[in-house]
Amino acid sequence: MIQGVGLDKSLQVVDITRSLREYGLPGNLVVIENVDEYVYCLDTAQMNNNECPIVDWDQSTGIGKKQYNNLYSYLYDRFNDAVENL
Repeated sequence: MIQGVGLDKSLQVVDITRSLREYGLPGNLVVIENVDEYVYCLDTAQMNNNECPIVDWDQSTGIGKKQYNNLYSYLYDRFNDAVENL
């Protein structure tokens, strides 16, 4: 599930990012989706044309490879996956 703001207006994206910082998530990463074995994150240290790439991160191996060039391409892919699974 893509993290954002909950129905109760809680900032889930902030809460999960803060929580994972206790387990070693670097300060430049902001969690946007938890897929159990790893999380997708905005990498704010790698800005390019005012866009953050999306990388994966897990506690045991750290930052993985760049998965998407920006949030738009990530969302496009995720929404297409959702439509295909209808």
